[in-house]
Amino acid sequence: MRELDQDEVVTDAEGAAMTGGLTPAEKAERPTVDFDHHSREYVERGVEIMHGLRQKCPVAWSEEHGGYWVATRHDDVTTVFKNDETYSSENWQGRGPRQGVLHPPTPHKEGMMEEDPPAFIAYRKPLTKYFSQPAIERIRPEIEDYAGWAIDQVIESGEAELVMGIFAAVPALLTNRFLGLPLKEATTHALAMQMAFSIPPDGTPEDRAKADQLFRWSTGAFRAAAAERRKNPTDDLISLVANLRVDGELLDMEEVVGNSFLLMSGGISTTTALLANVFTYFDEHPETRDWIKEDYSRLKTAGQEFLRYFSPVQGLARTATRQCALGDVTIEEDERIWMAMGAANRDPEVFPNPDELDLERSPNKHVAFGVGMHRCMGSHMAMAMFEIVTEQTLRRMPDLKIDRERSRRYQSTGVLNGWAELWATFTPGKPNGSTLAL
Repeated sequence: MRELDQDEVVTDAEGAAMTGGLTPAEKAERPTVDFDHHSREYVERGVEIMHGLRQKCPVAWSEEHGGYWVATRHDDVTTVFKNDETYSSENWQGRGPRQGVLHPPTPHKEGMMEEDPPAFIAYRKPLTKYFSQPAIERIRPEIEDYAGWAIDQVIESGEAELVMGIFAAVPALLTNRFLGLPLKEATTHALAMQMAFSIPPDGTPEDRAKADQLFRWSTGAFRAAAAERRKNPTDDLISLVANLRVDGELLDMEEVVGNSFLLMSGGISTTTALLANVFTYFDEHPETRDWIKEDYSRLKTAGQEFLRYFSPVQGLARTATRQCALGDVTIEEDERIWMAMGAANRDPEVFPNPDELDLERSPNKHVAFGVGMHRCMGSHMAMAMFEIVTEQTLRRMPDLKIDRERSRRYQSTGVLNGWAELWATFTPGKPNGSTLAL
């Protein structure tokens, strides 16, 4: 990926998209750019690269990963999100052109996230009551217990790897409890989610093998639990999904597994990525940390700005169901569109001074949780965990310092903008005596 010059935006027919219905002249008119959201360069210079695309070529074609459009303006991204008829979320798993919400697509289906209405509504509606704001407010004491337990495990040592030690541990415990899985398995599920999104498509064979092994273990646990809950249902979410009927028919077991994976990954990954980025920022900007510590109620508004600024989910994909116009380009039927949510969240047409963190920004029309029908169902849960973990960590580790030499970002931030490891030192403290039993 290179810095774009204006004369590089439009290429000749040889570099245009390989869509069989277009003539060579039409191909030549395509605004083709050298861009790969899974590249190392995107990890290191993502904000700069996205500003360049938005300014010079806001809806651009990349030949990487089989070819896809990249939408970077807030208006274009929200247009795609809101139009489920024209831009499909479905994943036909290699049996047709619709390839789901990740690009390149995964061989497995990401649950209801890769469904269009009306099936999407049938899957999601029974779950929404568990993730409403009142429901999440009722479980805040439980989240506080998980956070207290996680900090207790490391507080005496004076150093910790924060990602798996605290930031992923808390959402993993809560998500495992919601799903009805053993809490003692929470750490392994969390690592499976980390590996699933942090390794690029061209990662080393060793990394891919480890990620695949963890994925098989995690989905195997979902499959076994779902089979048992069909025989003996309880009040957990795997029981609900395993016994859900759509048009009178039970879901296929692989659909149950896909939805369980979605609930697990959604519950863990975005919150973990947000927390890691925020604490890295606190380390670089202690005045921001101190401002939060003056009044922890500020975390509610500040959390929305942190979401905009860091965009834990950097982008999601759709498939065009017909020829359509987006911005100044024509998108052909069955072509892929990647909505660059991180770019949309720094669009100066919507956010004044977009590269500045304004913790009192209002209004804040970020798209970090998506927009429209597919907006993240777990947003209230994510923000409750973010607020509680941030407050408890700052209270109990007030002099926490990030060790950059030992910390590592994800190899790919094309889906999630996160950290694989985030090491920190702090003055050792005493455990609070958590009684949580795993």
